Amino acid sequence: MKKCFLLLSILSLSAFGLKAQTYDHSVGVRVGYSSGIFYRYNVNSENSYSALLSSRDNGLQLTALREFNQKGIFGLPQEFSLIYGFGAHLGYTQWDVTSLYYYPDGVYTEHKSAGVAGLDGLVGLEYNINEIPLSVGLEIKPFFDFGGEHNFEVVPQDIALTFRFNF
Repeated sequence: MKKCFLLLSILSLSAFGLKAQTYDHSVGVRVGYSSGIFYRYNVNSENSYSALLSSRDNGLQLTALREFNQKGIFGLPQEFSLIYGFGAHLGYTQWDVTSLYYYPDGVYTEHKSAGVAGLDGLVGLEYNINEIPLSVGLEIKPFFDFGGEHNFEVVPQDIALTFRFNF
């Protein structure tokens, strides 16, 4: 994760003199409950697709999202965009189960893992820095899982900061 953030920082600083008015692609990092790296393809100024490779619950998930973008929402300057959308994820989680039985060498702990799949939502506010091809955002990505440790889980508070390099 540190290497990805360092790479994104170097790319951003090296492109300081560029203007980021229009772009088709973005790569970046997401820092939150589901932290990871992502790629976004902008179909046009109002529609995009994203792929997020994230880690949470000691596992790994791949999320695909359909996003809608509205610039200058709520009377904010054109650099701000409201991002909202939906998608699905697939991956696995891992956890430990401690046995109540005592063994000669201590308590027995079993390592378990299981696949997860589920649906995701997305709502966020993004700021596009015009002087460099970088966007910074704050988003919430509620989701629910089928499978994993709990068989069914709803997580409404997956809040994260995002940093995107646009090209």
